Amino acid sequence: ARNRGVELAKFPYVAFLDDDCCVDENWLQVLSENCEKGVLLGGRIENGCRENDYSKASQLLVSFLYEFFEGTNHYFFTSNNFLVDKESFLSVKGFDECFNTSAGEDREFCVRWLHLGNQLTYLPNAFVI
Repeated sequence: ARNRGVELAKFPYVAFLDDDCCVDENWLQVLSENCEKGVLLGGRIENGCRENDYSKASQLLVSFLYEFFEGTNHYFFTSNNFLVDKESFLSVKGFDECFNTSAGEDREFCVRWLHLGNQLTYLPNAFVI
């Protein structure tokens, strides 16, 4: 569905957000001020369910992995908070639709994105909860 959405998009940049996330009031402005062809922008994710042990564990894991892989060819952003230019997204064939669950396709996309010579830029002020 996300690949088809990008194909149908009328604007040169596409932002991804999950339906259970709430954006900071400056989220889209921060992303749009940093748009650049061939650069995938990712923002900070904050756990909105602090009392839920599964949510806490997920937040700890994602935060650790972002830091651990930063600067490597395994760096990635989760697709609940990123922006990319449509042309570059389509040129790398979008998300791999062979994933049967909603986990891992964003990481695979980012690794492939980097392998093909594109960049990832982290914007901590573009955050979602």
